[in-house]
Amino acid sequence: MTESCLARRLGNFLDLSDNERAFIESMENTPRQMKKGEVLVSKGAKTNKLYVVKWGWSIVSAREVTGRRAILRTYLPGEVIGLAEIGSPVAPHDIFMSTDGAVCPFPRASLGRIYEQAPRLAALLTAISSAEQVILRELLLAVGRMPAEDRLILFLLTLLDRLSVAGAETSSRFHVPLSQSEIGDALCLTSVYVSRLFTKLRREGQIELEDRHIRLQDRAGLEERVGYAPLATRIDTSWFSKARVRPD
Repeated sequence: MTESCLARRLGNFLDLSDNERAFIESMENTPRQMKKGEVLVSKGAKTNKLYVVKWGWSIVSAREVTGRRAILRTYLPGEVIGLAEIGSPVAPHDIFMSTDGAVCPFPRASLGRIYEQAPRLAALLTAISSAEQVILRELLLAVGRMPAEDRLILFLLTLLDRLSVAGAETSSRFHVPLSQSEIGDALCLTSVYVSRLFTKLRREGQIELEDRHIRLQDRAGLEERVGYAPLATRIDTSWFSKARVRPD
């Protein structure tokens, strides 16, 4: 049986027990195939489900008053859609697929069962959700304060770390299926400007770019340049309870 992508992701931070792995895999037993551009969640709809991204990328988007689209975040394989919105009875934004993919829906009520029966998993999902909020703050700060080139570098470094946690990438070369327009909407830049930035970084030898595969030539140097902290890979688990899954 193929390992659960969520279990693989969580396994970066905890030595999961067999019972915990089985619990996680039960959340992914009804995969739903999705097409690029297909809407997963519509703004204003009731939110009674969460989704594990099995493969593919999805995007959270909103429209500004001017009508321009803003991309608020991406979801990668092994990440859980809906945790950030768990306190809202309706969806605050649209969520759609940026690529073909598959998601595994599970009832929102299942979260209560996780807290009751698998407290370590509940603690880890809470900690990861917290780290994701900090990452979004850093990107928000970058959009408001950093030069455009540094914004793009920070964005790429963040994606690479998140992909490494998902087990999708193990080097400084990684696949980014987002269009330049989507990257621009995430960084408050036009697609033309994003294209110019990629051309500049490639010409300067800071990245290689081929068929939407990007290689960071001097990852350490780029991290130092933008003051990057790998928040996606640093989760404090010291406060978690011991491994156990209570029976139903």
